Amino acid sequence: MPALSATVDSIAGAVSINRGDGYVRIFNSTTANVGDKVMAGAGASATVVYSAGCSVQVATGAVVTVQAEPPCVGGLTQGVDPAVVLGGVVVAGAIVGAVILLSPASP
Repeated sequence: MPALSATVDSIAGAVSINRGDGYVRIFNSTTANVGDKVMAGAGASATVVYSAGCSVQVATGAVVTVQAEPPCVGGLTQGVDPAVVLGGVVVAGAIVGAVILLSPASP
């Protein structure tokens, strides 16, 4: 499977990219290749967007390396565990079901 590139987007503040020859500041959305590093300076942020909506936030002081495979599952933003999302849906459903069962019937 060929390596896919990503896009660095939502740039706010001093964001730089290192394509192997040192960091260069970027001001607009740009394509990043596998192995490129994206760094957000003080008070800055950006988003590395992969195919299918998978995105990785680059927070202040962070360095994110563009991966060959999108690091997200099912297009979710990195850091969101699908099991936690599913668990939250199950708990919410149980609460709604309990409220319906415990509610008095209308006359």
